[in-house]
Amino acid sequence: MDEFDEPEYEDLIVQFEEMLLGKQPRFFDVEELEIIADHYFQEGEEEKAMQAIDLAQRMYPEAPNFPLMQARFYMDEARLQAAHRMIKRAEELDPKSKELVLVKADFFSVKGQPKKAIPLYLQALGFADEFGNRPEVATNLAMQYMANSEYQKAIVYFEEALQTFPDDEFLILNIKLCFDVTLNFEGAAVYFQNFVDRNPYSEVGWYNLGLSFLSLGKLDEAYRAFDYAIVVDEHFTAAYFEKGRILEEREDYEAAIKVYEDGFEYFDSQAYPYYRIGVCQRMLNKKDAAKFNFQNALRVEPEMEEPHLELAALFLDEGDYKNAMTHIKKLLRLQPKNVDYHIIAADIFRQAGLHLEAEKHFRKAFRMGATQPELYMSLAELLMEIDEVAEGLEILAAGIQANPDSDDMLAVAAGYLLTLGERKKAIEVFEKALLLNENILDVVFDNFPHLINDPDLKKYKK
Repeated sequence: MDEFDEPEYEDLIVQFEEMLLGKQPRFFDVEELEIIADHYFQEGEEEKAMQAIDLAQRMYPEAPNFPLMQARFYMDEARLQAAHRMIKRAEELDPKSKELVLVKADFFSVKGQPKKAIPLYLQALGFADEFGNRPEVATNLAMQYMANSEYQKAIVYFEEALQTFPDDEFLILNIKLCFDVTLNFEGAAVYFQNFVDRNPYSEVGWYNLGLSFLSLGKLDEAYRAFDYAIVVDEHFTAAYFEKGRILEEREDYEAAIKVYEDGFEYFDSQAYPYYRIGVCQRMLNKKDAAKFNFQNALRVEPEMEEPHLELAALFLDEGDYKNAMTHIKKLLRLQPKNVDYHIIAADIFRQAGLHLEAEKHFRKAFRMGATQPELYMSLAELLMEIDEVAEGLEILAAGIQANPDSDDMLAVAAGYLLTLGERKKAIEVFEKALLLNENILDVVFDNFPHLINDPDLKKYKK
């Protein structure tokens, strides 16, 4: 295509389209048809591209490049059997084709066979300078090393591509990922420190250096790195987030709010900074301000789950069950299969005195696989409160079966049995708990203070 200037190139496309419309016949040589097909592929007009390839294969059946172009098209369409047929056809026409090597490498990459793709990409790298695509081949090779869990080799070839494209976020991200997967956070910090020394105006480099320091627990160094990222690019919102989170971890919530406010105008959506500001205000016990910002977040993104969760908790703490229920119901509409939301709903309905609703959500949580001892104990207590004693004991029995090492649940079960007068069984259960925790008597008394002077428990007091 380099041999054609822009007017000639455009004229070539016009002539091809006129031929398709039947206006006038036209002869195209091999190179022209390659250019035409490549143009349509780049423009996303696959049908016209395939028409150019069909014409080329009729006119030049011995040209290997057209089956390879067709193979690439089929790979993009995930039609791998058809792609394989075209590759075999091209191989029959020219088994020494350099383009064939690269297409085969891409084919095995798409098939998820890195062990077969790697040697082909290595071979393609040997002549990549001729095609002017060395960074692309190096990147593909690195991706295959990653897929084959050879992360150090992957870094080598990502780094090679990065020499040509030092601002390529995809390359930088994958280098960081290689270090993270191998838990080599020290190596990542050294790498990105060297990278920003060479590329001091790379905000992505500074950001990943900050993340590397975070993984090492070096909060001061991480904070400075994120600061530099913002100095390079004040629109780099991820760095504002990380600075804010560091300040939150230090419990410096006022400073964290200031950071989120500084970056506020640059965020694509203000919902998340509203949410984080609300979290900080809640930690500062500024509950009204926190609610205001959680509600602001929901005005921007009504289906954002975290603000609903925070508002449900705040309203529950205030005894405002109506509003707490409103937000948990919205969460359940968004995520009806989220077991945690059903557990929270059960707690809200129980505190609101809506026992049947609470029971319904407890049981849904169990059906979804929840097995936490405290859930069994909460449901058992609820059932006891509504005089469903036998069912409450059944729930505790099921809980003990699911959590045989839960001394707390055994203690609670023993307390209920003693309260109900089933003393022999109660002491058997209590002694099982005692084997797990020699101080378990305190748990019984905390939950059942009326048993402090129980004659059957006196002998267990220290």
